[in-house]
Amino acid sequence: MNNYVSSLLLAATLGVPYTVHANPASTDYVNQRISEAVTTLTNTLKSEINRLSSQITSQRIQTHGIGERYQGGVIFFVDDSGLHGLIAALRDANNGETIQWQNGVSGEKIVNARANGLGAGESNTRLIISQETIDDQSGHFAALAALSYAVIADGTTPCSTTVSTPTSCYGGWYLPSIYELDLLRRNLPAKYQLAQVPYWSSTESSVTESWAEEVVGTPILLDKSSDSGRVRAIRSF
Repeated sequence: MNNYVSSLLLAATLGVPYTVHANPASTDYVNQRISEAVTTLTNTLKSEINRLSSQITSQRIQTHGIGERYQGGVIFFVDDSGLHGLIAALRDANNGETIQWQNGVSGEKIVNARANGLGAGESNTRLIISQETIDDQSGHFAALAALSYAVIADGTTPCSTTVSTPTSCYGGWYLPSIYELDLLRRNLPAKYQLAQVPYWSSTESSVTESWAEEVVGTPILLDKSSDSGRVRAIRSF
Protein backbone atom coordinates (compact mmCIF):
# COMPACT_ATOMS: atom_id res chain seq x y z
CA MET A 1 0.00 0.00 0.00
CA ASN A 2 1.52 3.34 -1.06
CA ASN A 3 1.70 6.49 1.08
CA TYR A 4 -1.17 8.16 -0.79
CA VAL A 5 -3.65 5.35 -0.02
CA SER A 6 -2.42 5.15 3.58
CA SER A 7 -3.06 8.87 4.05
CA LEU A 8 -6.59 8.54 2.64
CA LEU A 9 -7.38 5.70 5.06
CA LEU A 10 -5.98 7.67 8.00
CA ALA A 11 -8.03 10.72 7.09
CA ALA A 12 -11.20 8.61 6.79
CA THR A 13 -10.52 7.01 10.19
CA LEU A 14 -10.07 10.41 11.88
CA GLY A 15 -13.15 11.79 10.17
CA VAL A 16 -11.30 14.71 8.60
CA PRO A 17 -11.36 15.72 4.98
CA TYR A 18 -8.38 14.91 2.81
CA THR A 19 -7.36 17.06 -0.12
CA VAL A 20 -6.79 14.76 -3.07
CA HIS A 21 -4.36 17.18 -4.69
CA ALA A 22 -2.16 17.41 -1.60
CA ASN A 23 1.25 15.90 -1.80
CA PRO A 24 0.71 12.23 -0.75
CA ALA A 25 4.28 12.12 0.49
CA SER A 26 3.80 15.11 2.82
CA THR A 27 3.76 13.89 6.42
CA ASP A 28 3.49 17.51 7.56
CA TYR A 29 0.01 17.73 6.07
CA VAL A 30 -1.16 14.52 7.77
CA ASN A 31 0.34 15.59 11.09
CA GLN A 32 -1.36 18.96 10.82
CA ARG A 33 -4.76 17.37 10.23
CA ILE A 34 -4.22 14.95 13.13
CA SER A 35 -3.29 17.87 15.39
CA GLU A 36 -6.41 19.77 14.33
CA ALA A 37 -8.61 16.74 15.03
CA VAL A 38 -7.04 16.23 18.46
CA THR A 39 -7.48 19.92 19.29
CA THR A 40 -11.15 19.82 18.25
CA LEU A 41 -11.76 16.68 20.30
CA THR A 42 -9.94 18.13 23.34
CA ASN A 43 -11.99 21.34 23.21
CA THR A 44 -15.20 19.35 22.89
CA LEU A 45 -14.29 17.21 25.91
CA LYS A 46 -13.37 20.27 27.99
CA SER A 47 -16.66 21.93 27.11
CA GLU A 48 -18.62 18.82 28.11
CA ILE A 49 -16.67 18.43 31.36
CA ASN A 50 -17.35 22.07 32.25
CA ARG A 51 -21.06 21.63 31.47
CA LEU A 52 -21.35 18.52 33.64
CA SER A 53 -19.34 20.13 36.45
CA SER A 54 -21.64 23.16 36.42
CA GLN A 55 -24.69 20.91 36.48
CA ILE A 56 -23.36 18.89 39.41
CA THR A 57 -22.53 22.08 41.33
CA SER A 58 -26.03 23.49 40.81
CA GLN A 59 -27.59 20.24 42.01
CA ARG A 60 -25.27 19.80 44.99
CA ILE A 61 -27.17 18.96 48.17
CA GLN A 62 -27.45 21.96 50.45
CA THR A 63 -26.39 21.44 54.05
CA HIS A 64 -27.71 23.52 56.94
CA GLY A 65 -26.42 25.04 60.16
CA ILE A 66 -27.64 26.24 63.54
CA GLY A 67 -29.00 29.78 63.43
CA GLU A 68 -30.10 29.54 59.79
CA ARG A 69 -33.54 30.86 58.91
CA TYR A 70 -35.37 28.01 57.21
CA GLN A 71 -38.93 26.90 56.45
CA GLY A 72 -40.66 29.50 58.57
CA GLY A 73 -38.37 29.30 61.59
CA VAL A 74 -34.75 29.09 62.72
CA ILE A 75 -32.63 25.94 62.90
CA PHE A 76 -31.41 25.01 66.38
CA PHE A 77 -30.19 21.46 65.74
CA VAL A 78 -28.68 19.60 62.77
CA ASP A 79 -27.50 16.01 62.55
CA ASP A 80 -24.05 14.95 61.36
CA SER A 81 -25.13 14.95 57.71
CA GLY A 82 -26.20 18.60 57.86
CA LEU A 83 -29.34 17.62 55.97
CA HIS A 84 -31.79 17.03 58.79
CA GLY A 85 -32.56 18.67 62.10
CA LEU A 86 -35.00 20.75 64.11
CA ILE A 87 -36.49 24.19 63.54
CA ALA A 88 -37.91 26.49 66.23
CA ALA A 89 -40.74 28.90 65.59
CA LEU A 90 -39.69 32.55 65.72
CA ARG A 91 -42.55 33.39 68.06
CA ASP A 92 -44.46 31.71 70.86
CA ALA A 93 -47.67 29.95 69.93
CA ASN A 94 -51.02 31.07 71.37
CA ASN A 95 -50.07 34.70 70.58
CA GLY A 96 -47.42 34.58 73.28
CA GLU A 97 -49.95 33.99 76.05
CA THR A 98 -49.63 31.30 78.71
CA ILE A 99 -51.76 28.18 78.53
CA GLN A 100 -52.53 24.98 80.43
CA TRP A 101 -50.84 21.69 79.55
CA GLN A 102 -54.07 19.74 80.04
CA ASN A 103 -57.42 20.28 78.39
CA GLY A 104 -59.42 21.63 81.31
CA VAL A 105 -60.63 19.59 84.27
CA SER A 106 -61.46 16.57 82.13
CA GLY A 107 -57.86 16.49 80.93
CA GLU A 108 -56.34 15.59 84.28
CA LYS A 109 -55.24 12.09 83.36
CA ILE A 110 -52.25 10.01 82.34
CA VAL A 111 -51.84 10.14 78.57
CA ASN A 112 -48.54 8.19 78.47
CA ALA A 113 -46.66 10.96 76.68
CA ARG A 114 -43.45 10.15 78.50
CA ALA A 115 -41.06 9.94 75.55
CA ASN A 116 -37.93 12.09 75.61
CA GLY A 117 -35.03 12.88 73.30
CA LEU A 118 -34.82 13.99 69.68
CA GLY A 119 -38.08 13.54 67.77
CA ALA A 120 -39.96 12.43 70.89
CA GLY A 121 -41.95 15.64 71.06
CA GLU A 122 -43.80 14.86 67.85
CA SER A 123 -45.12 11.49 69.03
CA ASN A 124 -45.89 12.96 72.47
CA THR A 125 -47.87 15.82 70.93
CA ARG A 126 -50.10 13.56 68.86
CA LEU A 127 -50.65 11.25 71.83
CA ILE A 128 -51.56 14.16 74.12
CA ILE A 129 -54.07 15.58 71.65
CA SER A 130 -55.72 12.23 70.98
CA GLN A 131 -56.18 11.58 74.71
CA GLU A 132 -56.96 15.11 75.89
CA THR A 133 -59.75 15.66 73.35
CA ILE A 134 -61.70 12.47 74.07
CA ASP A 135 -63.95 14.26 76.58
CA ASP A 136 -63.71 17.80 75.23
CA GLN A 137 -63.35 18.35 71.48
CA SER A 138 -63.39 22.15 71.76
CA GLY A 139 -60.61 22.55 74.33
CA HIS A 140 -57.45 24.64 74.06
CA PHE A 141 -54.15 23.46 75.54
CA ALA A 142 -50.38 23.46 74.97
CA ALA A 143 -49.97 20.52 72.58
CA LEU A 144 -52.91 21.63 70.43
CA ALA A 145 -51.59 25.21 70.31
CA ALA A 146 -48.24 23.89 69.03
CA LEU A 147 -49.81 21.64 66.41
CA SER A 148 -52.10 24.45 65.21
CA TYR A 149 -49.18 26.80 64.61
CA ALA A 150 -48.63 27.61 60.91
CA VAL A 151 -46.68 30.42 59.21
CA ILE A 152 -45.35 31.39 55.81
CA ALA A 153 -41.63 31.58 55.00
CA ASP A 154 -41.05 34.87 56.83
CA GLY A 155 -41.81 33.07 60.09
CA THR A 156 -44.16 35.75 61.41
CA THR A 157 -47.16 35.87 59.06
CA PRO A 158 -49.88 33.31 59.78
CA CYS A 159 -50.87 31.13 56.84
CA SER A 160 -53.86 32.17 54.79
CA THR A 161 -57.06 30.27 55.41
CA THR A 162 -57.57 29.81 51.65
CA VAL A 163 -56.38 26.61 50.08
CA SER A 164 -55.32 28.29 46.84
CA THR A 165 -52.71 30.60 48.38
CA PRO A 166 -49.50 30.63 46.25
CA THR A 167 -47.29 31.24 49.29
CA SER A 168 -45.61 28.31 51.05
CA CYS A 169 -47.25 27.49 54.37
CA TYR A 170 -45.27 25.62 57.01
CA GLY A 171 -47.24 23.44 59.40
CA GLY A 172 -46.31 20.21 61.16
CA TRP A 173 -45.15 21.94 64.36
CA TYR A 174 -45.25 20.21 67.72
CA LEU A 175 -44.60 20.63 71.43
CA PRO A 176 -40.94 19.72 72.13
CA SER A 177 -39.88 16.99 74.52
CA ILE A 178 -38.01 18.26 77.58
CA TYR A 179 -34.71 17.27 75.91
CA GLU A 180 -35.62 19.19 72.73
CA LEU A 181 -36.75 22.17 74.80
CA ASP A 182 -33.43 22.33 76.63
CA LEU A 183 -31.55 21.96 73.32
CA LEU A 184 -33.63 24.81 71.93
CA ARG A 185 -32.73 27.12 74.83
CA ARG A 186 -29.04 26.29 74.48
CA ASN A 187 -28.74 26.75 70.72
CA LEU A 188 -31.31 29.36 69.74
CA PRO A 189 -29.81 32.70 68.62
CA ALA A 190 -30.31 35.48 71.16
CA LYS A 191 -32.79 37.47 69.07
CA TYR A 192 -35.12 34.47 68.93
CA GLN A 193 -34.46 33.27 72.48
CA LEU A 194 -37.22 32.24 74.87
CA ALA A 195 -38.24 34.50 77.72
CA GLN A 196 -37.09 33.62 81.24
CA VAL A 197 -40.44 32.08 82.11
CA PRO A 198 -41.62 28.46 82.10
CA TYR A 199 -42.18 26.81 78.73
CA TRP A 200 -44.09 23.57 78.44
CA SER A 201 -42.54 20.40 77.13
CA SER A 202 -44.61 17.49 75.90
CA THR A 203 -42.93 15.06 78.30
CA GLU A 204 -45.41 13.99 80.94
CA SER A 205 -44.44 13.16 84.54
CA SER A 206 -47.58 12.04 86.35
CA VAL A 207 -51.35 12.38 86.47
CA THR A 208 -51.07 15.98 87.61
CA GLU A 209 -47.62 17.17 86.47
CA SER A 210 -45.58 17.65 83.31
CA TRP A 211 -42.04 18.82 82.63
CA ALA A 212 -41.23 22.43 81.72
CA GLU A 213 -38.13 24.62 81.66
CA GLU A 214 -37.60 28.26 82.53
CA VAL A 215 -33.80 28.60 82.32
CA VAL A 216 -31.19 26.60 80.43
CA GLY A 217 -30.57 23.19 81.98
CA THR A 218 -33.16 23.57 84.73
CA PRO A 219 -36.18 21.35 84.09
CA ILE A 220 -39.06 21.86 86.49
CA LEU A 221 -42.33 20.13 87.19
CA LEU A 222 -45.53 22.14 86.74
CA ASP A 223 -49.06 21.21 87.50
CA LYS A 224 -50.79 20.39 84.22
CA SER A 225 -53.62 22.71 85.15
CA SER A 226 -51.25 25.67 85.66
CA ASP A 227 -51.70 28.49 83.18
CA SER A 228 -48.18 29.84 83.74
CA GLY A 229 -46.48 27.96 80.88
CA ARG A 230 -45.81 29.26 77.37
CA VAL A 231 -45.42 27.28 74.14
CA ARG A 232 -42.63 27.48 71.57
CA ALA A 233 -43.42 25.07 68.75
CA ILE A 234 -40.76 23.19 66.80
CA ARG A 235 -40.71 21.09 63.64
CA SER A 236 -38.33 18.67 61.98
CA PHE A 237 -36.81 18.87 58.49
